Amino acid sequence: MKLRNELTQKQQLILTPRMEQSLLCLQLPFVELEDYVMNEAQENPLIDFESLTQLPVRDDEFFDRISPSHESFKEHLVQLVELSDLSEDVKELCFELVYHLDSRGLLSVPLSKLAKEIGVSLELLLAARDVLRELSPPGTASESEEECFSLRGEEVYPSAGFYEEENTIYVEPDIVISECGGKLKFDIRRVDVRFSQYYLELMKSGDAASKKFLKKMKKKADALIYALEKREETLTAIAEILIDLNREYFLLKADRVRRLSVSELARRIGRNKSTASRSVSGKYVLSPRGLYPLSFFFGDAGLRAEALFRISQILREDPKLTDREIVEKLSRLGIDISRRTVNKYRHMLVSSS
Repeated sequence: MKLRNELTQKQQLILTPRMEQSLLCLQLPFVELEDYVMNEAQENPLIDFESLTQLPVRDDEFFDRISPSHESFKEHLVQLVELSDLSEDVKELCFELVYHLDSRGLLSVPLSKLAKEIGVSLELLLAARDVLRELSPPGTASESEEECFSLRGEEVYPSAGFYEEENTIYVEPDIVISECGGKLKFDIRRVDVRFSQYYLELMKSGDAASKKFLKKMKKKADALIYALEKREETLTAIAEILIDLNREYFLLKADRVRRLSVSELARRIGRNKSTASRSVSGKYVLSPRGLYPLSFFFGDAGLRAEALFRISQILREDPKLTDREIVEKLSRLGIDISRRTVNKYRHMLVSSS
């Protein structure tokens, strides 16, 4: 065997500590962001961490919606499904899945067994689970702890924060949309961080060791403030898109939600798909319609599930229809997908029946 030297070129994204912190702050929901910044402030004397911004909209009706309530984890999910614009068939399967969740938020019976019990194909049940996961914390309806923790990125159950014993839920929005005089406005929940004037002065007048330490802490504080600013900037762009897409829905003038894929959201906010996904995951929006996960508005699972159910119904009535004819029928139902996608879903339904 001969050994030889070769030069090769490879594209690789190198994340600096500053970039990593920005991505982390972007990914954290507001409640977890509070904890993260509090911990940073405890370790860094330059961060003057006095208070966090409260809910920016002073409206008792809004506060009631997120104050401690008499809802369990399952009741919360059922309410979100009921508020959605999904077909009754899809809702029924979502309810079945919720009914079969254990106290952790995991499935108490394998999906394949549940599909047989309720008499539907596994593909349809998987599609319904996709929808339920749009409305619920990551990892909901997993078949194992391994799957759950993989989806969540941490060893925490989906029902964490939903206290059955106290009948209290702790879910706070990252974006608050309110209506005023027929117009919509939004506020981004954010953390107040500022520099300690005392330690800034000490950084100038202290001894050499103190100056060296405080300069290092100043860089870390600068990185944190930058990360929080980028987070607010990204969520602001998402809020603007959300209102533009669903103005009529939030003003209670329309019942149908308009959704964007994560890929399209990424294109519109000028970020990559991974960053767009981090921006949406685990976060909530409070609106005149209620409290919703951001993933309810940005994702393809709902459209996929609805299309699968409709195609199943259409083929049950007339299995000889061509893909093109099915596309036309779906279009009249407000579902716009390509002939190729119809063909793929059709084969999925056939193979799983």
